[in-house]
Amino acid sequence: MRISDNKIIRNVVFIACLHVLIILLHPFIHVTAEFYIEHVQFLFSDSLKQFKFYYPRYYLPIFITTRAIKYSSIILLPLLVYFTLKTINRKSGNLTKHFRNIKNWKVYIAVIAISTLASSLIFYYYFPQKHTLDIEFNLFISRVFIGLNVFYWILLFLLNLKYCLGKIRDFFSEPVLPYSLALTRILFFGYSIFLYLIIYPLGKGDFTGLTKGTLPFLTWLIKLTPVSNELYLAFCVAGAIASLMIVVGYKTRLFLIINSFIVFYVVATPNFFGKLWHEQLVIWIAWILASSPCFDVFSIDSKINPQHTKKKAAYGFHLKMIWLHFGLIYFFAGFHKLWVSGFDWALSQSMINQIHLEWFENYNKIPPLRIDLYPSLLHVSGLIVILFELSFIFFLFNRKTKWLSVIGGLAMHNIIGLLMYISFSFLLQAFYLVFIPWNSLLTKLNLIKNKWKIENSSLSIKKLSILIPVIIFLMNFCYGVFRINSYPFSVYPTYTDIVPNSFQYLEFRFLDKKLQNIDLWEEAKKTNFRWESFSRFETVIVKDYREKVIIDTLAIKQQWNRWANGVPLLRNIDSVEVYGVEILLAPEYQRDTLYKEYFTTIYP
Repeated sequence: MRISDNKIIRNVVFIACLHVLIILLHPFIHVTAEFYIEHVQFLFSDSLKQFKFYYPRYYLPIFITTRAIKYSSIILLPLLVYFTLKTINRKSGNLTKHFRNIKNWKVYIAVIAISTLASSLIFYYYFPQKHTLDIEFNLFISRVFIGLNVFYWILLFLLNLKYCLGKIRDFFSEPVLPYSLALTRILFFGYSIFLYLIIYPLGKGDFTGLTKGTLPFLTWLIKLTPVSNELYLAFCVAGAIASLMIVVGYKTRLFLIINSFIVFYVVATPNFFGKLWHEQLVIWIAWILASSPCFDVFSIDSKINPQHTKKKAAYGFHLKMIWLHFGLIYFFAGFHKLWVSGFDWALSQSMINQIHLEWFENYNKIPPLRIDLYPSLLHVSGLIVILFELSFIFFLFNRKTKWLSVIGGLAMHNIIGLLMYISFSFLLQAFYLVFIPWNSLLTKLNLIKNKWKIENSSLSIKKLSILIPVIIFLMNFCYGVFRINSYPFSVYPTYTDIVPNSFQYLEFRFLDKKLQNIDLWEEAKKTNFRWESFSRFETVIVKDYREKVIIDTLAIKQQWNRWANGVPLLRNIDSVEVYGVEILLAPEYQRDTLYKEYFTTIYP
C-alpha cells in the first residue's frame, strides 16, 4: 500500500472518531447546560420573531450569539478537524499538497460521506436517549452529518480552486451545436400550447368565490394585479399564440419576450388565492430560453437571416443552466428533509404515515402493492431518496453520471407515482426533455454533418444573455437556502413534515334531503378534483379550533368554494353543515373516528 493511501485511511478514521466523539458529547453538554441555565432557557429555544418582540433594538446580535453558543460544537468541529489533520500530516507531508491530489480528493469525499452516514445511523438507532432529547438529538445527528460534509466540500473546493474552477468553466464553455437548444425550444413551447389551452384554463382558471392571499415579496403585486376568469382565459389564449409563433420561429425574440410576461401572469395568478402551486419551473425555463439563441436553426427567422452554423458555448450554456435548476429542486428537497426533520423523515413511522396520508387524500385509493406492509423497505427507500436528491446536481457535471441523475429522477418519480400518486408528470417530468441529447442523436443518425467550425469566444457575464440565467439561478438558490415559497422564485416542495398517524379534515353534510345521498368523494373522483392540493388547509382549520376554540368561517367558506369550483354538482347545494373530523390514517382503522364536532353551517 502506498504512503498516500495510508495517510488517507488514517485521516478518514480520525475524522470518523471525531464525528463519533462530538455526537457523544452533545447530550452531556445539553443536559448540563439545561441544568445550569434553566431560567434563561428561552434564549436558546425561542424564535427570531420572539426575540424581536423581547429586544426590539438588539434582537439580531442576541439571537446570533445564543445560537452560536447552542451550536458551538457544530461550528468548532470543522476547525478542530482541520487543525488536527494538519498536525498529523506535519511530519509525513504537506496537508495542502496532499488534499490537492485529485485522486485523494475524490476518495476523501466518498469515504467521509459513507463514514459519517454510517456513524450517524448507528447513533440514531442504538444511542440510549431520554425522551426530552429525542427530537433535538436526532436533529443534531443529521445536522452534524450535513455540516461535516458541507465543510469538506468547501475545504477541498478551496484547496483545489484552480482545478474546480477549470472544470466548471469547461462545463459551461464547451462548444456545442445549436440543434439541442432549438429542438428544446420547439418541444417546450409546443407543450406550452397544451398547458395554455387545456391545463391552466380548465384546471386553475376558475377564481369564483376566492379571495386573494399573500406571498413573500409579492403581496404588493398581488393587490395590483387584476384577476378574473375572462381575463385569465384571454392571457391563456395569448400565451398559446405566442408559443405557436416561437415554435415556428417567426419573430422569435419578440414573442419570447412577450411570452415572458404572459407566462408569469398565467402560472403565478392561481397562486394569489392562498394555495401555492409549485410550477415555477415553467417560468424559469421560458425566461432562460428567452435570453438564448434558440432560434438560430429550425426557425423561419433562420431562413430569412441564415446563420453560419458553428459550435458555440452559448448553445449549451442555457440548457445547462436549466439542468442546474433541476439540481436545485432536488438538492434543497433532500437538504431540508435532513435539516428540519432529521433521519426521522425516512427512518421513523412518519414514512409509513406519509404513504397512508397520500392514499387517504386520493379518496382512499390503495394500490395493489401494499408497500406499507414492508416498513424496512420503506425506510431504506426513504434514505436513498434523500441521498439521491442531495447528489443529483453534482452528477450533472459529468457526462456519464448525468444519466444517473436523469434516469434516477424519472424512476423515482414514477415509482412514487405508482405507490403514492405523486408523480409530477405534467410539470416536472415533462420538462426532462431538456436532457435529450439531440446534437448527438442527429449526428449519429447522419441527419446533420459531423464536421463544424468551432467558435472559441468565451462567455461573458456582462452580456444580458448570460447574466439573466445566472441571476435566475442565484435567486432560486437564495430562496432555497432560506426555504422561501413564492413567485417567480421559490424553493420547490421539500416534503419535510413528520406526519402523525392521524389526520384532521372537514366533513360536509348536505341538508337538502334530495341531495343527502350524494357521495362527495365519488363526485370529486368523476371530475378529477385534486382534494390533496387543498386538504392541509382543512387540517389547519380543525387544529386552530381545537387549540384556540376559534372557528375560521371565512377559511371554511373558501374551502367549500374550492370544492364547488372543482365539482360542478356542488354549485346547486343550498346549505351545508360542516364538521371537524379526525381519523387514524392506517386503512384498517379509519372507521374508528377519533374526533368529530359540528363547526358551522354555510349557505353557498
